[in-house]
Amino acid sequence: MGYWIRIHNWPRWKRFILKSLILALTVVAVCFPHPVLLARHIGHWSDPNAMIAPESSALDPLVDELMSTLPANANRETHPKEILRAVELLVYKKLPYAFDWDTWGMADYMPTANEALQMGREDCDGRAVVGASLLKRIGFESQLKTDGAHVWVTTPQGDTMGPGQVSMIETTPTGVKVNTRWFWTMPRILAVNAALFPLIRELIIAGVLWILILHPSMRRRWMLVVGTLMFAGLFLLRSGGNLYRGESMLLVWCGIMALTAGLICSRLGRRNRDNPDSDAEDQEFTGNA
Repeated sequence: MGYWIRIHNWPRWKRFILKSLILALTVVAVCFPHPVLLARHIGHWSDPNAMIAPESSALDPLVDELMSTLPANANRETHPKEILRAVELLVYKKLPYAFDWDTWGMADYMPTANEALQMGREDCDGRAVVGASLLKRIGFESQLKTDGAHVWVTTPQGDTMGPGQVSMIETTPTGVKVNTRWFWTMPRILAVNAALFPLIRELIIAGVLWILILHPSMRRRWMLVVGTLMFAGLFLLRSGGNLYRGESMLLVWCGIMALTAGLICSRLGRRNRDNPDSDAEDQEFTGNA
């Protein structure tokens, strides 16, 4: 504790860098405990459409099964909707839904088509990679789209694999760009991802963040207020983003306000540290440190 007090005598910018580094390392260790998979995941997301692999031999059985379910004269010009729906149903059948944490031990991982089919279960991104690859194999121009919480497939004939409303990234002739309209959907995306991730791991991150924003001179009751607001905000976000019980943006915004209030209180507790009523408690705290 004495070392933590000395750190708070450093210039603010040094403390900010140290605390940001500690928080970043905590998030990576908790959410992405497999460095090799993380490196591959980052590489995959650097160009999502490069993940579409129509030449993959793993698709051969799917192509045969797909063709057996379609009319003999079906093609992208005459039966586009039927083909899109058939591909979606086939991928869902071959890849039952499973969270990345259960499949890969990661908060998120975008697999190749081969990896997804080999594992035999996937969430939306793996399903979309396989679906886009299969569509491209049979002559559709397909691309991947994501809103940050969901990944789907788009084609000139329409979207499939549970299309979302706003795409986070768009492929343009000059490269991959972020769609600015997506930022308005970030509260929902944050809540959905919070609801899907294991609670115990989120509590670890929240606990580390709580410790990092505390100041040695802060009164203990302020520490409790900050912690209560932060953990309440987390649970409100998880409740608001729960896909099974139904999303609630009211709970999401209440969670965001609780987290914001926690950060504000972390500053207020320090500003009031010269209050005479808190002198004894502060002295006891620093003395015990």
